[in-house]
Amino acid sequence: GHGNVASYGGTIVKLEDKPSQFDVEVEFYKKAAETHDPLERFMPHLIRVNEYTSPRELTLSDATLLCSDNPDAVSLMDVKLGVRSFRSDAANKPEPSYYNKYASFVLNLVPSRASQVWESMPGVGSRDGPKSLALGKLGKKDYLTFRDATTTSLKYGYRLTGLRHGDYRVTQAESRNIETQEQFFEKVEHFLSTPYGFNLPVANSFLNQLIEIQNACVDSKMFEEYEMVGSSLLFVYCGDTAAIQW
Repeated sequence: GHGNVASYGGTIVKLEDKPSQFDVEVEFYKKAAETHDPLERFMPHLIRVNEYTSPRELTLSDATLLCSDNPDAVSLMDVKLGVRSFRSDAANKPEPSYYNKYASFVLNLVPSRASQVWESMPGVGSRDGPKSLALGKLGKKDYLTFRDATTTSLKYGYRLTGLRHGDYRVTQAESRNIETQEQFFEKVEHFLSTPYGFNLPVANSFLNQLIEIQNACVDSKMFEEYEMVGSSLLFVYCGDTAAIQW
């Protein structure tokens, strides 16, 4: 398991964190199934919602079983979507708490990287960051935008959040250091490598499925209705069998 998510016998159980977010997520899965939205075929299947536990539980099908019953034989890559990791209505009142989070986060960056990021950020454009920074305060939106700008998210609309392929691993912490498209594709090449070279059949399968997902987004009413903040695509394969799940 990871955080409030755990795997049990072919299912994924997500525990309630924030009630409002849990309600929206449950509504999303139910609505996709009831309306047969084009996105549904790329989503986990809703199995059940337990309203009587504390915290509440959302049980979904496990995407890692799409191509094998043996978890160790499955290669996984999780790619977070979107240019931002927060809702459009997120508050931005400068607070000491977000400054403290920022101060802790920048300790993991190379020297001068923070100044470069602030200077490149839309609406900031100064190596010193927002004026509130000098006062020991930072807004939620500025803090999260800064984090997004240290990865490929802000520029390209996606970032790697984790990868497993045989003995090769990219942890969530390590993925935070992937700042360029070149670094991202280097990890993808590892993900699609075999002892005999690049796995072209799987790469083509993923490409075709990405095109299908793009078309589904165009046709989906739910894609227009919901902010897909924090959503990701999970790339799964073993042998020549490949699948992408939202």
